[in-house]
Amino acid sequence: MEPKGRTRMTIGQLAEKTATDAQTIRYYERQGLLLDPPRTESNYRVYDENSVTRLTFIKRAKEIGFSLNDIKVLQGIADGEVRQCSEIQAFAESRLSKIRAHMADLTAMERTLSSLVNQCALSDKIEDCPILETLTERE
Repeated sequence: MEPKGRTRMTIGQLAEKTATDAQTIRYYERQGLLLDPPRTESNYRVYDENSVTRLTFIKRAKEIGFSLNDIKVLQGIADGEVRQCSEIQAFAESRLSKIRAHMADLTAMERTLSSLVNQCALSDKIEDCPILETLTERE
C-alpha cells in the first residue's frame, strides 16, 4: 500500500501531466536525468510527484538554454552536491556567456546572408549568383 498522499502514475500519465513525450521520458532515464522509477510486479514503471518535479526542472532548464550535460550538473547542485548559490551563479554565468557568444555568431551569419540575398536581386544569372560564389570561393 502506498503512503497517504503519494501519487502513482504510469509513464503515459506522467507524459500527459508534463506535456512530454513518453519516448523523451525514457531517453532522460537512459541519460541519468530522471531516476529509474520503481516497477510494479508486472514490470511497469511507476512514477510519483518527484518525477513530475524533476521532469519540470529538466524542461525549464532546456527552455532557458541549458544542455543536457548542464542539466546533469544543475541536478547535482539541486540534489545537494553543492551548498552555495554562488556556485550555481558561476555555472549559470558561464552558460550565459556561451549563449551570448552564440548570439553574436548568429547575428554575423544573419548579416552575411542578408547581404547575399540583397545582392541576388542585382543579377538573375546563375553563374553570377553571389550566394553560390561565396560558398565556393577559396580563402
